[in-house]
Amino acid sequence: MSEFEEFESIISNKHRFKKYLRQLDEQALDQLQSKVNECFSDIHVENEQKLEAQREKLKKIEEFNQQLKSAGLTVDDLVEAKSVRKQSQKLPPKYEYKDSNGDRQTWTGQGRIPDVIKQSIESGQNKLEDFLIEGN
Repeated sequence: MSEFEEFESIISNKHRFKKYLRQLDEQALDQLQSKVNECFSDIHVENEQKLEAQREKLKKIEEFNQQLKSAGLTVDDLVEAKSVRKQSQKLPPKYEYKDSNGDRQTWTGQGRIPDVIKQSIESGQNKLEDFLIEGN
C-alpha cells in the first residue's frame, strides 16, 4: 500500500482517523489544524478565481453576442464564413522553358524554381529574364 493510499484509508474512516489523531500531541494537532485550514483557504481562493474567470468569459461571450445581434449576424454566420474557403486564383504562367524531354513547360514564378531553369542560370547560359513569356 502506498503512502497516499494509507493516508487516504486513515482519513476516510472516522474511527481510524480519530485513533490516529489521539496519537499526536497538542503541538502536532495545532500544526495539523493550521495546515488543513491553510489548504482549505488556498482551495477556496483557487475556486473563487476559477468562478470569476468563468463569469468574465460568460460576460465577454454575452458582449460578443450583443455586438453580433446589433450587426444583424449570428454565430452560425461566423461559423459559415470561416468554413467557406476562398478559392485561390491560378496565377498565369510568367516563364516558359523546355523540359529534359523537350516538352514546353511553364512556371508562374512562384514556388521552387524548375531544375532546367536553375541549371541554365547556374551554368551562365541564360538569365531568368530569358525565360519570360512575351508580354510579361
